[in-house]
Amino acid sequence: MTDTLLELEKVVHSYAGRQVLEVERLEVKEGEMLVVLGQTGTGKSTLLRVLNLLEQPEQGVIRWRGQELPANHARLEIRRRIAMAFQDPLLFRASVFDNVAYGLRLRHRPKTEIEEKVGKILGLFKIGHLATRNPNQTSGGEAQRVALARALVIEPDLLLLDEPLASLDPVIKEELAKDLIEVLHSLNVSCVYVTHSREEAFMVADRVAIIEQGKIAQIGDLEDVFYRPASVSVAGFVGVDTIIKGEVTEQEKGLAVIRIDHGQIEAITEYRPGDKVFVCIRPEDIVVESFDSEVHAGHKASARNHLKGKVTGIRTLGAIAKVNIDCGAPLVATITKRSLDDLGIKKDDEVIASFKATSVHVIKSEVIPPPKSSPLPAGRQA
Repeated sequence: MTDTLLELEKVVHSYAGRQVLEVERLEVKEGEMLVVLGQTGTGKSTLLRVLNLLEQPEQGVIRWRGQELPANHARLEIRRRIAMAFQDPLLFRASVFDNVAYGLRLRHRPKTEIEEKVGKILGLFKIGHLATRNPNQTSGGEAQRVALARALVIEPDLLLLDEPLASLDPVIKEELAKDLIEVLHSLNVSCVYVTHSREEAFMVADRVAIIEQGKIAQIGDLEDVFYRPASVSVAGFVGVDTIIKGEVTEQEKGLAVIRIDHGQIEAITEYRPGDKVFVCIRPEDIVVESFDSEVHAGHKASARNHLKGKVTGIRTLGAIAKVNIDCGAPLVATITKRSLDDLGIKKDDEVIASFKATSVHVIKSEVIPPPKSSPLPAGRQA
């Protein structure tokens, strides 16, 4: 018995002759939260429509619990096992109870069953007290809870979510994300959650799939994708602010020296001398100290990399600050606003940027071949 609920293999789909989706393989596992993370226009919505069986792809295979789905009306039985909710709750002008009960009534469930199931799901989402209210009397977060309850009351095997928390403020978003995970686990429902927000991925994901130009660029758990990105483009998207070109000059027992402009970096990697690489460092892994700071000596034992540089910019983001440093190559570090104030660091100050060899992720530079020249038509000259 497979633990894969839904699977796409070699799926290709186009609109108006333009290919928008090319998925070599994508699995949704039983009981998991799979977050599909990508920028606007990368094919996320098309992928959801294919997963929801609303679009028949031009090529490829869709399997449900290991069985290939036919391209006909028999797919309707599977579609009834799938529910979907959107960023906009799209609620009816009826009571919260009637909104949530809608799917059960379409399925002609008995009144007592409807009352029992609606009451249960309202309780799970902590909105039982809103049952008699009209949705226009609820807040944005409450309305989204109603929409999620309506989707889940039919007890689907798979829930598809399209940017469900995007319009909520940070506190409400975090509370609803936590409650959503608890509800999904209690009901043992698989979920595909589409978003462009890295923060939301961290809140809810069991696994993350990065989608770029309609293709799955990388898929794995949070640790793999965010701290071991497979490509430079993925690294940039998942928040790796420091990406530097370099070349491996030494390597012994997994510890390598990588030459960069105006310096070198030590990193854990199996790449060999002569390999062209990209050095990737997350901003939270860089420690910033004043050049004359006594603290600097304490970090020498734990961090193998200490780069002198000048602060070129500081941007505060609430309780944290991003510090841009020119060390011959540009580095970006994240520190708390309090640490920034305590250190007294400001633009043009000289600082030391320190980080461990284990904090450096190394990606081999891909050699892109030049485009093949095509012969000119007969009778024409270059």
